[in-house]
Parts: sequence; C-alpha cells; structure tokens
Amino acid sequence: MPTETVKDNQWWYSKSVHKPSVERAAYIVLSIAGRECPMMHSKLGRDGRVTPSFTFIRSADLQFWQALNGQDVDIDLVEASDRMPEVDCAGDSDESPEPVSLDGPGDPFDTSPIVCCGETLFDAYVFVDWSAASRPKRGRDSIWIAEGSYDADRMLVARIVDNPPTRGAAENCVRGLLVDHLRRDRRVLVGFDFPYGYPKGWHDAVGHAAGARSDLWSLFTQKLQVDNGGNNNNRWDAADAFNVADPSSLGPYWGRPVQRAELVNLPIKKPACFADGSVREFRRIEESLRALGRRPMSVWQLFGNGSVGSQAMLGIPVLYRLRNDDQLKSHSRVWPFETVGWTCPTDTRPFILHAEIWPGSIDVIRGLHAVKDAAQMLSYVRWAATLDTAGLLGPRFTPAIPEPEKRTIEACEGWILGQVNGPLE
Repeated sequence: MPTETVKDNQWWYSKSVHKPSVERAAYIVLSIAGRECPMMHSKLGRDGRVTPSFTFIRSADLQFWQALNGQDVDIDLVEASDRMPEVDCAGDSDESPEPVSLDGPGDPFDTSPIVCCGETLFDAYVFVDWSAASRPKRGRDSIWIAEGSYDADRMLVARIVDNPPTRGAAENCVRGLLVDHLRRDRRVLVGFDFPYGYPKGWHDAVGHAAGARSDLWSLFTQKLQVDNGGNNNNRWDAADAFNVADPSSLGPYWGRPVQRAELVNLPIKKPACFADGSVREFRRIEESLRALGRRPMSVWQLFGNGSVGSQAMLGIPVLYRLRNDDQLKSHSRVWPFETVGWTCPTDTRPFILHAEIWPGSIDVIRGLHAVKDAAQMLSYVRWAATLDTAGLLGPRFTPAIPEPEKRTIEACEGWILGQVNGPLE
C-alpha cells in the first residue's frame, strides 16, 4: 500500500487512497507518523452503509492523533481485517480498552493544569456550541456542551458533558446542569455561541411594537415552533412572515434553501435594505470586530456558510425558557442586559450569569478534542477559568464603550464576552 501525506488528519478517511481497502474492515492498523495504531470501524448507518469514521482502541493513540492536527502526517495501512483479533489492544494498561470515537467525546488532550489558588467569580463554567440542524445530528456541526468546575484540590476539571442530537435534548441537559449547580450553591457562567440580541431598530424591520431585548426574546418564543423531538422547526416560515412587515422592500431576513421557493418574501441573496440604510445589518459588537479584521456574520442571514441567524432564531427561545424557569429565574441574570453597570454581580450565591460567546474570539486548542466544535467549547472553559483564577475575568464584563452606545447595547443588541477595548483576549 502507498504512503500518503494528509494535511488535515481529521478528514483522513474520506480522502484516503486506502478507503476501498478499509471501508468494509472491522479492524485495521494504521501506521501514523511511524506509530502503529489499532482501530475499529464504526457501526453501519441505518441504511446499512458504512459511516465515515473509525474508533481508536487506545486512548493514547487518540491523543497522539489529536496532537498532530494541522501537520503533514504520513499514513500507511499496516493491516485490514474483517474480524477483530483476539489480542490485547490496550498496550501496557491493565484495564480493558475503552473505544474513543473521532465523532464523539474523547479524552481531553491538555497541556497545563489550571489550579485555583484564591477567590474566583465563578465556581463552574458551561459553554454550548449551538446548531440549527433540521434533523437529529451528532458529531461535527452539531451541539456540544462543555463544562468546567474545580475539584477538591481546586484544580479545574473540564469535560464534554454531552453531544445531544436535538435542541430539545440540549435544553434539558443544560437545565439539569444549572439546577445541579444551584443545588451545590455554586456561581455559574453559562454561554451559548449565537447572538443574544439584534441591531437597534430591529422591531421596526419586523413589524413589532417594542424593541427591547425582552421583547425580542418573547417574540421569538411565541413565533418559533418548539422542536417535536426531531429538530423540526419553522424558522423559514417565521422569517418570511417577519419580512412582510415592510412591503416596500425585501428583507431584512435573507438566505433560504432553494427548495423553499414558495417563500416569496424571503430572498436567497442579501437584499438592498442594508445598503440604503433602512435597516442596520450588524450590531455594534459585530461592527467593532469587523473593524479589527474579523468576520462575524449578521443575524439577518439565515442560510449559507458561517451564518448565525438561524442559530439565534432557534436558540433565543431556549435562553428565554432557561432564564424564566421556575427553579432558575430567581438566581439568573443575562449580561449585559440585566447587570447594573455591566459588572458581574459578586454578592450573591448561588448565581447563574448568561453571557454571549463567539468561537472566533479566542484561540482554540485543537488537541482538546477530535471534533473542532467540542474543542472550541473546551477551549472556552479554559479561557474563562484561566482569566478567573488570575483575577482578570471581571474586567472582561466592562468594555470601554461610550455611555450613549452602552445604553443601546444593553437595551437590545448585547455584547460578546471578552471584547474590551480591541481584540478579544
């Protein structure tokens, strides 16, 4: 078999010249950069076809694989068999091997422990990578929930809690985590990676009477259908209906599947209402980031690479329910909408603080997980804990923004945690 060099090792299987030789194998051994790694093939999909993923048998091999991300990797196929051999694949371990899938939670690959030696603003951190998928989905481009808390030795323990297939399951999972943290009298920072607000004037654009953040959250909770367990949703129809508010021009929502041609009020391409200034395309936080050369997307774009509009539409009702849950609401606040002076309250416990996050704002440690989305959330846990244990997280809640701008932001737009007075740190 030929040796191949792979630049993006996470996509090895789909690109591999060895694919025809291994796609029906139950057991293979790859030589990855000179290291022999036994692997098991994933189970067949529902349609009987092989799914494009393998499972490392040894956790140490998974960590080795993750550490090679972004490098040129030489891969040889050493062995391919249609049955599992009766051999000890656990190496020097006395324990039975526990398969770790490339498409699911894996062992954290961490380089430096975070130890808390003093007081912190928070006892735990929960971060969620959201998804607008219309079908149940796990793995890449799905929902990942990461959590970090301090053990008895005050050392940070970060983990992937779940990779739930639906938004309903994710909401239940996050709610359960928050209820448990409250029961333990903890202060918790929780963040989802979609916009929590809309640009000033959004209510005029969609025909709503009032434009505060609470009005937006209530409107979406009323108009967006609750998922029925299959990730079904009516976001395209809701956006089409919102666009009818101003019949003189298309928009402001745009982007949809070509199959939904009956939605005549929802254009596929960006409408002219942003260019003529009748609707603000971006929030102030996004304008700030774009001025720094970053590329956050507009909440009005619902479809296309990198779009966040659908995630916001389907995520804000979840935030509304978590914020107003009978067991959580008396202990919860949403930053910066409900925090006086934008500061993080320090005089109450238990306490839950919701804050918007954006994966493009921090350096992602790709070795933390085989799936990028999960690695981003674990990286966020480490980012928050690193700043918190150093006493530097508090200032991230008080960006240097002129007061008139602040009033608009805290009324309806929101802000991304970490943007202070320049690039996110």
